[in-house]
Amino acid sequence: QIVDDSSLDPIISWRKSNYSFIIWNLREFRKEIVKKSAEFGRCFSRFFYDLHHHGFKRIKVRPGKLEFGHEDFVRGQPQLL
Repeated sequence: QIVDDSSLDPIISWRKSNYSFIIWNLREFRKEIVKKSAEFGRCFSRFFYDLHHHGFKRIKVRPGKLEFGHEDFVRGQPQLL
């Protein structure tokens, strides 16, 4: 749901491939999403743990950016996960 929210695109968005997402701004992601979300327990490390636990893999991108993908994580097809 967070990745689908276009108002958050400067912080987190789908990649053009529609098979992964990228966190563009780590500082804002922590401040605006993680710390305000009970889903992540307001903890950045919990967010990463949950991704890993659900089979997401980190994809290398530029410094300061994080990209994650999963073979069943496809834009517009939430039923696959």
